Amino acid sequence: VADQKEFQEVFAHLMINCFVAEVARWDLAIDVPIARDLCILTKDKRKYTLVQNSESDKTEYLGVHNKSGFVKLYNKTKEADLDYDLTRLEVTISGDMKYNDFLKICPKVDVRGDQQTINPYMDLSGTDIVLYELLMKCDILERQSYFNRLGRRKKDSMKKYIFSNTYDSDKFVVSRSVYAQLRRQLREWTIGIDYSVLDDIDG
Repeated sequence: VADQKEFQEVFAHLMINCFVAEVARWDLAIDVPIARDLCILTKDKRKYTLVQNSESDKTEYLGVHNKSGFVKLYNKTKEADLDYDLTRLEVTISGDMKYNDFLKICPKVDVRGDQQTINPYMDLSGTDIVLYELLMKCDILERQSYFNRLGRRKKDSMKKYIFSNTYDSDKFVVSRSVYAQLRRQLREWTIGIDYSVLDDIDG
């Protein structure tokens, strides 16, 4: 909205009373045209929360709200009443965060094929969840090697989660060049507001 006249008018009034203006925190949104029920947020050490009304109407969270590293994965189709599939990943970032640090807080989103709408975090529990997360961190060859060492019953119960049909993992990834462009735009919008818009207000 930074190019909109209304935003510039309000922001310019704020800026004339500021000696310094900088972005303390911002949300980066990644929209992918995939149904929400095919996307699963991979847990890590951050606090995990799931709010779910149905497979398609659910929101997954990592971290603490309004803090850098907060993550939200939700159904943008339902929120915005769209007529097409759209899942949004939002990541809260501190204003001065470098790209390599961003990669550390940007989570992995598991995108499953049309026949694989299962969710291990809903179906599994205890050590099976731990086993699932550890195996999913391995590359496919290493994953297969460890999987082969499991007992028959454990293989039967875990196989559909470990080797489900997945799309490329880069669907929710932001490149270094895109991230750099976003940071440049934030900086330009912060210090580059056109104060001439105030002339229209002050007459």
